[in-house]
Amino acid sequence: MKFLDRLATVCFAGAMLPLSAFPAASVEDMPSIPTLPEPIPCEELLPANYTELVNRINEYGNVQIVDEGILIYAAAEGKDVSFSLYSTDTSDALTFEIAEKQVYYADSTSTYPLCGVAYLVTPLKEQLTLACSYILTSMPIENEVYDLVELVGTWEFRMTDDGLKETDIFGYVPDGYYEASNFADEHGSPCIVQDDDGVSYLVYCYSSPAGTPTHYELNDRGSTAEYTIISDRKVILLDDTMMEGWGRYVVTVIRPDSAGTLQFGLDTVDFNGVTKNSETSRFDVNDELAFAAPGITIGSGDVNADRSIDSTDVKLLQGWLLGKPSDCIFWNADMNGDGVVDVFDLALLKRKVRAFYFEAVPVPLGSE
Repeated sequence: MKFLDRLATVCFAGAMLPLSAFPAASVEDMPSIPTLPEPIPCEELLPANYTELVNRINEYGNVQIVDEGILIYAAAEGKDVSFSLYSTDTSDALTFEIAEKQVYYADSTSTYPLCGVAYLVTPLKEQLTLACSYILTSMPIENEVYDLVELVGTWEFRMTDDGLKETDIFGYVPDGYYEASNFADEHGSPCIVQDDDGVSYLVYCYSSPAGTPTHYELNDRGSTAEYTIISDRKVILLDDTMMEGWGRYVVTVIRPDSAGTLQFGLDTVDFNGVTKNSETSRFDVNDELAFAAPGITIGSGDVNADRSIDSTDVKLLQGWLLGKPSDCIFWNADMNGDGVVDVFDLALLKRKVRAFYFEAVPVPLGSE
């Protein structure tokens, strides 16, 4: 994909602490992951070449904290690129100094020249915010020439009793490709992250193939709670011949702003523009803006919430539709996610049971 198709400005905010996660709605299978690069010894602080720079971005994202300070990595596509690292602090006091800096150029045959930069930063304050951007000079656009500026990212840091920590949202959710892959495998999508003040965030981390007409869309399915999308970042696998590799992850961070429910579906859009709706996940948010309970997969078919989908669920839903007393869970029975439980949902549930049960043996949820 050309550079001009990828122009974006991304700002990250929020102080996050350790993760707590739970299984939720299933998504499309993740692509196979290439071999992880060999671990990088901390004593080799700056990358030796452009290839190693790319490997570090894939593994760590744009930020790596080491004993000696903060390493900031960035890569760009184009000619005559000028990188800049600066503080967003409005005071006149110095907040950091650059101990080392190295600019890299790829030895490749790609259509566009590739370059990158690595900084070793020494913090001079207990709390600081750094930003990195770059300028591409003399970029032709519709027969005109412009200087284009792109923000790589903004990061917050704080000195704690345990040492220096990154406290923006991407200090606790993935911003490197391998990191995103491991996060999705370990925690599923979506999952919950909670910050130091007890504020909870809903995090989706899902694979979305780059360079193909098929992609995923995260859509609101009738949320009653107000919310803010803190970040919606694409984490792209880089290599040393082209800026965009064979795949990418999208990391979406959502903060609830009022009590109610958050309901989202991760839909697939094919090359014809046809959308295939996924199951809807519902999360209840209480008055303290915390998630009251683990998320519920709307339309999972687990009508009695016993973590299995079988003929018992079909009988319960059928009885409920006939007016018989039942412990049928409405959200799980809404198979098509239209907000109504009716005979169409019963038909979809029967089809799902037939597809997975050949010997009437219950299949655990999440095995789809």
